[in-house]
Amino acid sequence: LVALLGVARPARRRVPLDRRVLLVDLIADHEAELIDAGITRTEQIRFLATGTGFLGSSLDYLRNIADHFETLGIEDREVTDLLAETLAFMRSR
Repeated sequence: LVALLGVARPARRRVPLDRRVLLVDLIADHEAELIDAGITRTEQIRFLATGTGFLGSSLDYLRNIADHFETLGIEDREVTDLLAETLAFMRSR
């Protein structure tokens, strides 16, 4: 779907795992009209905390990514930190 929207493209990567899994890797196209790669971290957090679309909320999307990474044993500090910061922002409101 994101490829159809023109905001990401599929890519192949080697991921060291101890089992076979089906992986879909999407790389953001920072040149796409719908992506603003220049927003601040504060704006990212606010958008994640409040954004919704026809497929659900931005926070649910981020939670799903974090959950899937944890299940697969993939450590991604950017994802876990962003989720923690977004949840802290929501608790502070």
